[in-house]
Amino acid sequence: MNPARARRYRRRATWSSVRLRRGRRGFTLVELLVVIGIIAVLISILLPTLQKAREAGNRTQCLSNLKTIYTMLRVYETQYKGAVPIGMGAPTGGGGALTLSHVNNYWISRASTVPHPYPPGTNVRYVGVGLLLAANIVKPGEGRIFYCPVFDGDTNHGFNTPPNNPWPANVQSDGKGVRMAISQRPIGPFETVPGGAVQVMTIAWQGEPTWGAMTKSRTYVNAQALLDSPTTVQPSAVGTLNRDVPYPKLAKYKSAAILSDINSSETRLVIAHKKGINVMYANGGAKFVDAKLILKDMQGVDFASEKTNNMQDGLWFKLDRY
Repeated sequence: MNPARARRYRRRATWSSVRLRRGRRGFTLVELLVVIGIIAVLISILLPTLQKAREAGNRTQCLSNLKTIYTMLRVYETQYKGAVPIGMGAPTGGGGALTLSHVNNYWISRASTVPHPYPPGTNVRYVGVGLLLAANIVKPGEGRIFYCPVFDGDTNHGFNTPPNNPWPANVQSDGKGVRMAISQRPIGPFETVPGGAVQVMTIAWQGEPTWGAMTKSRTYVNAQALLDSPTTVQPSAVGTLNRDVPYPKLAKYKSAAILSDINSSETRLVIAHKKGINVMYANGGAKFVDAKLILKDMQGVDFASEKTNNMQDGLWFKLDRY
């Protein structure tokens, strides 16, 4: 290569290198700020959508769990001549069962010091829909159906959160029992009596030492008051206590509500779906009930007074009619 051509080649190579370096320059501060701003706007748009999608997924999963339990109840119904274990775990002492048990409608098992044939070698009694486990209709490894994913990690109603809520349900570490994230109907179906009043049977679980279901009738003269202000209206008559009675027939509930996402108090609702609760009905139907219908009744629950029972009566009375 002659000297002149060599110089021209070096000049072209130098100019190409300069253009390459200019092409590889970084972002300016302004450009970076613009990009960051765009990303922030996109995140602000996407987060609510993702949150709504997550909530919808959780709601769907919880409803699916209720439907699965309902299916298992139908199996139980076939095996036990139409009866289903709708009820709740009452205090283990039994004496205050009908006073405090309505809102405690989320127990699968209760601690016991009285020996029991199932599950052998344990210190618990299955109660309510927990009897699906005792009947071997629901297997211990299927325990997730009693829990909603929104309660994961919750020490009272989350799946396998010892010491309060260990799993399996026959393992006890707090001396009380195992809770689920579902409320089971603590009363029988409502019946209209002469004069426009309504009557309902309280269904509770008798604790130690006898163990077994027990009932007590409650009559409300004013059905509308039970709908409008259940925590203040009192039943006009309360029947006598009956011990060791069988669980009710599923057919008697007809289209009444029998299961729901946990409804013991407003503190549970705000952890769950906030805008309402899933409800399962005895005829196999299911729906999402707006919180506005029931939230007022769930506020101020103290778990230790008769008005809590009235609240639960009124709440299920509304769910039946929603």
